[in-house]
Amino acid sequence: YKKRTAAEKLQISEVVKMDVISSILPVIDNFERALQVPQDKVADDVKSFIDGYEMIYKQLLGVLEKEGVTKIDAVGKPFDPNYHQAVMRVPSDEYDDDVVVEVLQEGYLLGDKTLRPAMVKVAFNG
Repeated sequence: YKKRTAAEKLQISEVVKMDVISSILPVIDNFERALQVPQDKVADDVKSFIDGYEMIYKQLLGVLEKEGVTKIDAVGKPFDPNYHQAVMRVPSDEYDDDVVVEVLQEGYLLGDKTLRPAMVKVAFNG
């Protein structure tokens, strides 16, 4: 009985952890979009604000990494529906068919489980 209840508690805590982290991922996406602003066109007073913003982003990523969250490395890898969600097929001179060309939205793993698949463009030379 004790072993079974301990296993059930562990399973429940993993599900809760996945739900909480999954709800944080859109915040990470928004941080990344905000940090894609070209830095050379930013005024000095805004530059310090962006630097602080970037430090918060890195701290948040550090907390997630400590919990076992990692980004899915997709570009140049063969398309795998377990880790990637294809939204476009594009011609490519650089990659063979069914190879990820570009990541549109980052995907994340929690340990070996997919939290969110990477939204990708896949090569198709038809």
